[in-house]
Amino acid sequence: MRTILYLALISCLGMPALFAQKDSIADPWTRYTQPGKVHEFLSAYKGSWQQSSHFWMTAGEKPQTFRISASAEMLLGGRFLQITQSGPMAGMPYEGTLLLGFNTTSEEFTCVQTSNFGTGSLVLSGRWKEPFKSIELRGEMKNPETRLAVKVRQNIIFTDTDHFRIENYDQQDGSTEFKSAEYVFSRSALLPEKP
Repeated sequence: MRTILYLALISCLGMPALFAQKDSIADPWTRYTQPGKVHEFLSAYKGSWQQSSHFWMTAGEKPQTFRISASAEMLLGGRFLQITQSGPMAGMPYEGTLLLGFNTTSEEFTCVQTSNFGTGSLVLSGRWKEPFKSIELRGEMKNPETRLAVKVRQNIIFTDTDHFRIENYDQQDGSTEFKSAEYVFSRSALLPEKP
């Protein structure tokens, strides 16, 4: 009987401490679950865009250039920016998706990119290079031909709410990093209408 009373007393006395502990983590969890200032910043890039894409196969060569359309929207209650791209590229119909998120706990960005030009996803993560101006992301992908890892560094530069660009830099097999792609986005409403 004494043991039961002791356990009951410990349980009752221990409960406030348990609730206090839960209350102390409520703030960080609330912060984690709610969009913040960075998400507000990203939401300014919703809308229709024209995308000029430039690709380099090797350093120093003249780039191949393609113009396609893109649209951007915030998903899941304003937590993620999704950019959907479509148009002709290299003589084929291209479709791509870029999903950019910001984790309010780790204060890191994650970017997942997929397209109908491959079955893999490019997954990158990183931080502000300059707050509310540019993000630097890093990740790896497999070269389908050599099956070796290609290190990818990506900069997202926010010029203003009507212009931004994405720069990709690749490095593989111990070679020097080179700029492999640049995507320049201009808000569609700003471009002159075609006759």
